[in-house]
Amino acid sequence: MLRPADQRFNMEGGAALLLSAFESVVRRDCPPSDLVVTDVDAVVDYVASVADNYEGQVDVPWAEVVRRVRDLASAAMSRDGELRFSTGAGAFVCR
Repeated sequence: MLRPADQRFNMEGGAALLLSAFESVVRRDCPPSDLVVTDVDAVVDYVASVADNYEGQVDVPWAEVVRRVRDLASAAMSRDGELRFSTGAGAFVCR
């Protein structure tokens, strides 16, 4: 059974979890960047592909989530020409 998304390993809580197995844990963050999407189908395909991870956390069929994402992404792209997401990534150096 999957744990809720807020309990999964992530950059915010990862160091504390890793410290149970490593003597030293150092977080290294990459510079933030923007992801610009201009293809509605790319967004919809991504959301459809993550059903295994998230569909148990919503009260509607995943197909409805995908349909709603298509509607919202289409409206935003019609208005703004693109969707812009701020992204971040990093790594933990453990010893």
